Amino acid sequence: MTSRFTAAMSRVLAGLDLKEMDPALLSFAISHRAAELRASSDLFTDALELAAFAHRNDVRNPSKDGRGQPYIGHPFRNVLRLLRYGCVDEATLCATALHDTVEDCPAEVISLFDGPDAAAFDAAGAQSRALELIAGHFGDRTSALVAAVTNPLDTSSTEDRHRAYADHVTSVVGEPRVFLVKFVDFVDNAGSVQYVEDLTRRQRLSDKYRPLVPVFRSVLDTVEADLPVSADGLIQIRGHLDRIADRLG
Repeated sequence: MTSRFTAAMSRVLAGLDLKEMDPALLSFAISHRAAELRASSDLFTDALELAAFAHRNDVRNPSKDGRGQPYIGHPFRNVLRLLRYGCVDEATLCATALHDTVEDCPAEVISLFDGPDAAAFDAAGAQSRALELIAGHFGDRTSALVAAVTNPLDTSSTEDRHRAYADHVTSVVGEPRVFLVKFVDFVDNAGSVQYVEDLTRRQRLSDKYRPLVPVFRSVLDTVEADLPVSADGLIQIRGHLDRIADRLG
C-alpha cells in the first residue's frame, strides 16, 4: 500500500524542475516515477548503479579550478526526462543511463566486470570491450543503443569535431529508440548552454547544437508514431524542441 509520505514525495518530485535536483534527489525522483509507470526492473537499477560508478570521478561544466557539477546528474536527468515522457522501454531507459559510459569511461565499465586485473586496451579496444560487457549483462538491444549514440573517436579541430558530431547524430536518429536516447541528451546539453558563464564557450556550444534543431524536427515528424512514449510525452518533446530553438536563436 502506498504510504501518505510516498504519495506526497511522488507529487512533489513530479512538480520539480530537473535543474532543481541534485543527483541524490534525481535518483529518488527516478525511483518514484518508474514505480508509478511500473517501469522498475533489476536491469534498470543495475544501469543506474553502473552509470553512477563509472562517472563517479567525472564533473560537468568544470570551472578554471577544475570544480564542477557531479557528472552523473546528466544521465540521471536524461532518464527522468524519458520517464516523464512516459517511456517504459527497459532497453531505452538502460541505454540512456549508460549513454556516455563507453565514450567517456570505458575503463570503469571494464574494471567492474573484468576485475582489477583486466587486460589493457587502446581507446578503440576499450570501447569495444565495454560494449561487449554491456551486451553480456544488459542485452544486445541496450548495447546497440549505447553503441549508436557513442560519438566516433576523433582528434580533429573543434570545427571539424562539431561537424562530425552533427553528421553522426543525423546518421543514427532515424531509429525511434536511438532518437529518444539522443534527444534527451540533446535537450540536457543544448538546454543548458544558456547557463554557461564563459561567453566564448557558450557561443561555441550554441554553434555546435543549433544545426541539430531542424534535424530533430524533421526526424520527429517521421518517427513519432513509433516512439515508446505517451501522447503527453510527444507534446513535451515538441515543447522542449521549441524552447531550445528559441534559446539557440
